Amino acid sequence: VFDAAPDVAALMSRQDLEDWLDCSLLHYPVLNAMRGGTPVPPEELTRVMHVSGDPRGGYVDGAKVRAQSAAGATVVVQNLHEWHRPAQRLCRRLARLFSAKAGAVAFWTRAGQDGLRVHRDDGHLFVVQISGTKRWYLYDTPRDTADWSPGYVESGAGVEVGVETRAQTVD
Repeated sequence: VFDAAPDVAALMSRQDLEDWLDCSLLHYPVLNAMRGGTPVPPEELTRVMHVSGDPRGGYVDGAKVRAQSAAGATVVVQNLHEWHRPAQRLCRRLARLFSAKAGAVAFWTRAGQDGLRVHRDDGHLFVVQISGTKRWYLYDTPRDTADWSPGYVESGAGVEVGVETRAQTVD
């Protein structure tokens, strides 16, 4: 755990996310949400917009997303590296530095709420926390690789190490 460089720490802010909810063309599933390990149905996050006179569904409804967040959902913004220029620049730098694929996903979890259930990711993670404090639980990998797969796992699987992170500035 270390403090991010100023340009990385400024990658995005909570205000950026708030603005995207109200003033963007974000579309489901680029923005989605999870509650208790279960996806929130798209109709509980989206609305119909009229584009050139045609009704089009799936556009993010800021009020609905905020209501889901207040009810304990974790908001997920996928593929940030494909449309958010600062995330794109960072991911390109990381990809060159590590000779590996790099992508960006933003998670927004309200204070006092758990984010996602205990799970394994199918890649290495580099986390930049933009706001608040979070306690992470890291688990050792299974000794037998046949027992490993991405997805949800039992919370007692492996050796647990708690790590607390705090954003440099709290919004």
